[in-house]
Amino acid sequence: MRSCCVLCCLCLSLGALLVSSQTQAAPFCFAGLPMTQVSGLKLGADPTVFTSLPLSHHEPRFLHLLLPEGEADTRRARQAVMSSLKAGRHGFEWHAQAFDRYQRPLGHLTTQQIWLQKAWVTQGAFRVLPGMVASKVGAEQELACLAALFQAEMDAVAARRGLWSEAGHVLLAAQDIEALEKHVANFVLVEGRVQGVGRAGVRHFINFGEDWRSDFTVVVPQPVLAAWPQGLHHPGFLQGQALSALIGQKLRVRGWLTSYRGPEVIIDDLSQLEVVSAPSGEALEKLTPVGIKGMAEDLP
Repeated sequence: MRSCCVLCCLCLSLGALLVSSQTQAAPFCFAGLPMTQVSGLKLGADPTVFTSLPLSHHEPRFLHLLLPEGEADTRRARQAVMSSLKAGRHGFEWHAQAFDRYQRPLGHLTTQQIWLQKAWVTQGAFRVLPGMVASKVGAEQELACLAALFQAEMDAVAARRGLWSEAGHVLLAAQDIEALEKHVANFVLVEGRVQGVGRAGVRHFINFGEDWRSDFTVVVPQPVLAAWPQGLHHPGFLQGQALSALIGQKLRVRGWLTSYRGPEVIIDDLSQLEVVSAPSGEALEKLTPVGIKGMAEDLP
């Protein structure tokens, strides 16, 4: 019954979003990208991919939206997109940013100064998929877009909108190991304070607890760290390539959860780590020395 109610809510027209300042952006964070007027938008089985005129020979993909899993989540996402397409009487603009590995255009869809991806995330119709892409905008601009989507997602989490009203989609605490273990093999959103960092071979480890044998850990392969742009100044992300700067900071981690001596997320892009708050002097004093997960002899 609850899922039916959620779907009914998502059937509301885009009109409610047109008056929401949270979904409007002028100029957009992706200002400067090539823009194409598009019409005749059609949605396929995948709600993150569409066809349109004059892009009929391509299948553009909405950037930074996680492909829903399960029938209910997919139906909810499709309903949100279809409602927006029906309400867009004044046409749409496609802002092409990059290409995926299948050579499908990646970008952003807007109408009447509404950034639709952000609107759908605010509704709780989609989760945010982080990841920097080789694009026509700079890293600072792309991080600004991700930060805006992260905020929209947290608004949906706080209001328990859409998928965030269901038990399978929750903000998990890094210290709640029992809850984390129930979400292994799922895409998760985890929040906690970094206790320590270390390195073993070609992998870096960000520990969120005192016992590396069982606590939550983020694994950063060396190539991922090396690929992170230098000289970034966005406060919501790692600045530079020194993971030690994260000690004491509260992070939100987005990614696929696995388990090896405790729950862990192996990231493939450092934009999966959102810096929520810097540590206070008192917080740093409370940090205790911790063992680092994955010492050299533990590598498989």
